[in-house]
Amino acid sequence: MMNKNKTIPNGFAIGSKPRTGKISDRALSRVVGIPVQTLQDWKKKDDNWRKVLYKLLKNMSEEEIRERLEKEL
Repeated sequence: MMNKNKTIPNGFAIGSKPRTGKISDRALSRVVGIPVQTLQDWKKKDDNWRKVLYKLLKNMSEEEIRERLEKEL
């Protein structure tokens, strides 16, 4: 049986899907304080401002998000 976390030549972990962004949903939830389930609901919405916001956040690094939040607070 193969280890679920073992990587293969293309750099992806076995059993995982390629990520579209630089941050996982769990890490994004931790940084911005939005529950993971809410983020998952947002990504399923079509033609919706929530999906646009989700994609915007997912395409930022954790560091970029933290910098933006610090500027706004």
